[in-house]
Amino acid sequence: NSSHKQERNELQRQINNTRRQFFRLSHNANFSPDQADSLTSEIGKLVSAMERNSFDYIANVRALCTAEQLVKLDNYLQQKMRSRGPAEEQRQNNGPKR
Repeated sequence: NSSHKQERNELQRQINNTRRQFFRLSHNANFSPDQADSLTSEIGKLVSAMERNSFDYIANVRALCTAEQLVKLDNYLQQKMRSRGPAEEQRQNNGPKR
């Protein structure tokens, strides 16, 4: 768990740094579109690496679970995914907010 968190935090740090570089480009009226494309591509690679890191972690946790624990884990992960979706998607999955 701690190894996963360290890797995730490092990837997030790299993503944040690259995003700062990307938005600093807008301060330069003569920036090259190729520079912007290169930075957005780098951000995409880092986000992809973070998603893969999370996938691998979940797969490793699943391998340790009993059948009963798998049901609980899957329910937990579905709740987490819903909480990260757009508001409209959440309403469709959970009903209207009151």
